[in-house]
Amino acid sequence: MPSALDPTDLIGGISPNDLSLLVRSGTYGIKDELAIYEIVNPCLSAEKITDLLSLELQREFQNPNENLTNTLSALQQSNPISWSSDSRMAIFPAALYGNSSDIVLFTLAGETIDSLGFNSRQDVMPIWNPNSDWVIFQGNDMEFVSPPEMRTQLFTMNLSDLVSIPDQSAFSGSSTESNFAGWLTSELYLTYTVSQDDTKNLVLNSVSSGESQVIFPGAFSEILLDSDNGSAAIIVKDAQNGTHTDIPGIYFLPVSGEKLSLLIHGNFTNLEYSSEAEKFLASNGKEVVIFDETGVTQTIANEQRLTISPNGKYYIGWGLSGARLYTSDGKLIRTITKNPVTASIWQPLTKGFYLLQSNGLYQYVLPSLQGKLVTQDVYTNNEDTFVWLRGY
Repeated sequence: MPSALDPTDLIGGISPNDLSLLVRSGTYGIKDELAIYEIVNPCLSAEKITDLLSLELQREFQNPNENLTNTLSALQQSNPISWSSDSRMAIFPAALYGNSSDIVLFTLAGETIDSLGFNSRQDVMPIWNPNSDWVIFQGNDMEFVSPPEMRTQLFTMNLSDLVSIPDQSAFSGSSTESNFAGWLTSELYLTYTVSQDDTKNLVLNSVSSGESQVIFPGAFSEILLDSDNGSAAIIVKDAQNGTHTDIPGIYFLPVSGEKLSLLIHGNFTNLEYSSEAEKFLASNGKEVVIFDETGVTQTIANEQRLTISPNGKYYIGWGLSGARLYTSDGKLIRTITKNPVTASIWQPLTKGFYLLQSNGLYQYVLPSLQGKLVTQDVYTNNEDTFVWLRGY
């Protein structure tokens, strides 16, 4: 396939069953080769699924206008792909049926592309809920004031009946500052606002009723959701203490809860969630803290980050001081490397792991743990851009 547009497509592009990977090709700011490709085997060629611009729009780029430029920009934004939970369908923005970016539906069986509606907005960043019956996406259009301004809103779309074109409703609490934080459950989702470089005003929303409730009006630095169990955690730092609280720490929204409350006092970073352990993790500079709604369940001293193996039996502690292998009860097995590590990726079935170091990506196989340089040609700007396709 042509050069990939954005390595971060890997994060949302991998299907839940790990059998298919969708990525965009192309170059930022250029219309040529802008398309979606499917990869089902890393040893075989990728298959082109669809162009992202219709032939008519491609021809119009000989004399581009502002709308065409906005359409091209929309199709090259981040987070374009979202899969249904059963891995049968995916949604992404494309300009195939009009002059702007619309959300389209890709069905794996038959490889069909269907429009989910037409409008003059630039619709981007669709995200399916866990039940795959609702979608939230961002709609951008020009507000004709003086001077003209780009207006951004969040929209919801009911996809429970794919026979008819679904209605698209503006989220009632949406504004030009609204951002989607994630699905808490298939019914509830969280939004927040960004204003003057502050992330604040966390809101709990119902997708079916449209009701909204502010659950944290203050500022926070990080947020992470566990949609499998319906919980969420945020980090509040010292510098972000507003009128809501004077206490920095981790605030937790429990299952079926309606209010965030202080769970762990302190200054934290690197908020993560481990699906293997069904626990949240964070670092306070001295140790990694593992926690759930009951509080701290375990700490691993002198580590910045922690990655838990698929079988839950091992931990990799890693960061600027290198990487170390632990048992799940926190006992050090051995030091893997003293070189700085910026990403840690376990292999499926806990066969081994990969460590991203300054001079390349290294593989370590259990139980020998002898490092093998895999490649020096590797994307290093986002630790989440490592995914497993069919276990390869």
